[in-house]
Amino acid sequence: MSARQLIALSEDMLAAALRDQPDGMIAVSHDAHLIPQVIENIAMAMKIRYDRAQTHPLHPSIQAMYAAVHKAQLAVLGASREIGPAIERIHKHELDRLRQPRRNEQMWDVQANKGAV
Repeated sequence: MSARQLIALSEDMLAAALRDQPDGMIAVSHDAHLIPQVIENIAMAMKIRYDRAQTHPLHPSIQAMYAAVHKAQLAVLGASREIGPAIERIHKHELDRLRQPRRNEQMWDVQANKGAV
């Protein structure tokens, strides 16, 4: 796969992200759990580039730059793995209410009770 193909795929990914409008917090939480897979796929693709750079007749400083990019991507991957669990932990009460609504849950909706207090 050429770099041009990788650029085209990354542009498609950007366009998809711009179009995406989650319809609720369950979708936001679900998407957060998928982010690490996206980052991992990107890091794996770039690892291939890194490995190839080690076999090309490049100056060692250039090879080190590829290594630094790969190391940074692994750090991003690690950070991305914390987002989904953090949403689940920090917003546990709200997510539990969405996943297991009480009878007539809509009566507790803030908008439905506007001006009542």
